[in-house]
Amino acid sequence: MKKLFIALLTACLLLSLTACGKKPGSAVKGALDSIKSGDLKKLPEYVVDASDFEGPDYDQFKELFNDIFKSMSYTIDKTETTDDKNAVVTTTITAPNVGEATKNAFVDFISWAIQQAVSDKELDEDEAGQKLIELVRENMAKLEGKTTTTTVDIEVIKDDKGNWKAKFDTDVVDAIMGGFFKAISDLGY
Repeated sequence: MKKLFIALLTACLLLSLTACGKKPGSAVKGALDSIKSGDLKKLPEYVVDASDFEGPDYDQFKELFNDIFKSMSYTIDKTETTDDKNAVVTTTITAPNVGEATKNAFVDFISWAIQQAVSDKELDEDEAGQKLIELVRENMAKLEGKTTTTTVDIEVIKDDKGNWKAKFDTDVVDAIMGGFFKAISDLGY
């Protein structure tokens, strides 16, 4: 009897875990958990277009981004299914304040670039990129513990196979990145 109870309990647990992939909120959770853990290979399972998290631009900053991502936290506040193929998952994302660190790093970077120019040192693009990453890290360290919290509505759609996939727009990616895109926009880029 005891073995039967354990077997039934295990079966119920497995069924409940399998059913999680069939809910809109599970797509958002899966995507954010993949990002947080740095396992971006799983991202296409949960997101319509994962291109913001891949490619040469991402690779250059991968270590920095992974530091940001692992410090991110989130809560799924509510899920509204609009019809059988569309839903909106309201999610609150807390991330390190990368926006403020980026703004401060750009000020430091301009000062560094001017020093390089005055010293007649030719600016190498790779060196400049590495310097910028170094300055963002330094400024993030100065802001240790300072976070930004953003509530976003994440659109989730059901694909032809019946799987829910999140659509990460610029607002969602900016929330994950701690205000990075807003900071770049504020700087005029």
